[in-house]
Amino acid sequence: MRYYLEKEITNSYKEGSLVIDILSKEDFINQYQKENHANHVIRHIGDIMYCKVELFYDVICGAFVIPDKKDLKIKHCFSFYLTEQKMIFIDDNDYVMKLIEKMKDTYTNNRLSLNKFFHDLIFLITVDDGMYLQEYADRLQVIEDKIAFNFNSQINNEIILLRKELLILNSYYNQLGDMIDILSDNESDFLNDYECHLFSMQARRIDRLDNQLNALKDYSLQIKEMYQNKIDTHQNKIMTVLTVATTIFFPLSIITGWYGMNFKNMPELNNPYGYIIVIGASILVVIIEMLILKKKKFF
Repeated sequence: MRYYLEKEITNSYKEGSLVIDILSKEDFINQYQKENHANHVIRHIGDIMYCKVELFYDVICGAFVIPDKKDLKIKHCFSFYLTEQKMIFIDDNDYVMKLIEKMKDTYTNNRLSLNKFFHDLIFLITVDDGMYLQEYADRLQVIEDKIAFNFNSQINNEIILLRKELLILNSYYNQLGDMIDILSDNESDFLNDYECHLFSMQARRIDRLDNQLNALKDYSLQIKEMYQNKIDTHQNKIMTVLTVATTIFFPLSIITGWYGMNFKNMPELNNPYGYIIVIGASILVVIIEMLILKKKKFF
């Protein structure tokens, strides 16, 4: 797929237009393998693991690995190769095409710069991320309310899943932040001052998103500790009940043990009221123990 960049993004070529190409991996290798620094893209083209960028005096190249916001296990991976006159995306899954189609209706670029277009594309990728992270804050608040008012064992699974998702996003923002920092540093002088300024602002946006994410990670850790405290409290209550029950019935076990021996010289065995006396003594012991435990505020 080919687009042309003038003040707008179009599908029609005009003199002076800059080229935006979206190619498959195979097409890029066939057409550009002899171009300057294209080997840096080709080398990892089939195994993109993380966001990265490399700057040369005449080329910027690298790759994106973007988690899908609907399912973070799915990742959108594509490479790019940028010169002054042409920007090439290597994408077999139409992800970049959908982004550009989304940009077409409202996009304007008065400076006619592919570098600015590249910045604007990154901005589009992250534009709604603040609201997306807010959804995680809302989910954490719901989990916190469940722990406080509707405690159940499934909450732990929700916390574990949410923390895993936050770790994925944390890795993504760290990689993206490093990438934008390299671009804004402009060690190869490929960008002009205005473009460096744009990428510096983008770097600050990514930093704010990363800070927001770190706050969510801290919040999730507090909720996990809150859940663990709730578990500990619940277990302590169970142990208290078991301790009280054991304390109450231990003396009765001694009594039954004594009278279970059936020695001949036990006077209660021959007493017509012996059975009733032992029952009464047992009840009395239980009552006395319960009064003592209640005084000690065991229940």
